Amino acid sequence: AEDVFSQLSQIKQVRTQVDKLAPQISPFVYYSNLNQLSIDNASLLTSNIANESISELGQALIAIVKMKERAGQVRGALNGAFSRRSSDLGQYAAIEQYLAAGKYAERQAKQTLTPEFSAQLTQAAQNNTWKEVEKVQQLYLSQKANLASLQGPEPTQWFAAATERIKLINQIRNGIQAEMLAMTDRVASSATTQSMTIIGLSVSLAAILILCVLMCVKSLKSRVGALTSML
Repeated sequence: AEDVFSQLSQIKQVRTQVDKLAPQISPFVYYSNLNQLSIDNASLLTSNIANESISELGQALIAIVKMKERAGQVRGALNGAFSRRSSDLGQYAAIEQYLAAGKYAERQAKQTLTPEFSAQLTQAAQNNTWKEVEKVQQLYLSQKANLASLQGPEPTQWFAAATERIKLINQIRNGIQAEMLAMTDRVASSATTQSMTIIGLSVSLAAILILCVLMCVKSLKSRVGALTSML
């Protein structure tokens, strides 16, 4: 958590530099690092959840968030490349890595999503905008030998399509978050009910034990009294 707070302490500085069009800290690198630190922390927290169902939902949520993060990185990187109409091998390698990481995250999501959310992801992938984004990404990858004169859509067109795809991912993320919160509330409510039941049973058992002890003492007193009278 300290790493995240340390990065958040610089956010005002980064925004001010961007507003002045004089960034000294790369906003792309800054937000990518901040998001990755947050994802890592969330993964650690999810692994410590005892409830299996909530833990699985948490893993699915993190996988979807990773998909969104990689999609955002590709959107920004390709937007710059299409604006310049050129790229280089360093940027190419970075974009290739973002895309591969996104595919791994999608694979993880499909393995952990409930049938309902898995169907939503499948449906989103069939969206025309989603397919168009995939097509543009592959177009870029196919031009490794011709990066100096890059071919592709207009930056505004690409950015709009990529943003629309991220919105589709966000819809799934929001649904998982809502379900996770609802499930947590149900588990908490059930735990409270169980706790109250246990407390009630404990009180009842204690009362029965006290009553039994009193009856035993009374019986013992009676027998001792009878024995004393006989003596």
